[in-house]
Amino acid sequence: MALFYQHNINEHTKLGIWRIEEPEAFYLERVPLKKGVSHPYKRLQHLAGRFLLPTLYADFPLEEILVADTRKPVTDFESAKTSNLELFGRYFNHMLQKGIYLAPSQFETLFVSTAITEELAEEYLAANLASLKELKAYL
Repeated sequence: MALFYQHNINEHTKLGIWRIEEPEAFYLERVPLKKGVSHPYKRLQHLAGRFLLPTLYADFPLEEILVADTRKPVTDFESAKTSNLELFGRYFNHMLQKGIYLAPSQFETLFVSTAITEELAEEYLAANLASLKELKAYL
């Protein structure tokens, strides 16, 4: 797996961008498949992520990775509508209460700009982590 960009934002936050080049069998020999992920691309991404995360964080809790129950990737509006609208609404409001304004629909894209400073990125990531922890009770 080619990790072609890595940035340590702070002691708790790292950014890694990688290219998945290995076949699924490579990952299955090294990491367990948490549950049946039927779509081949989604399964490969899941396995590759579980392989890479301990590279970035030696003590990453892999057992806490959840797999969406959609059984297929989101490729269009129809498949996007299968997402949990209520949970996104809660996430949106949690982020808004922390001063982070997201697109008000999970059907919209979050754009990243070169104008975002490291401080703003850290603020966003901290708010995101706090919101996800708060929302864990709804899963």
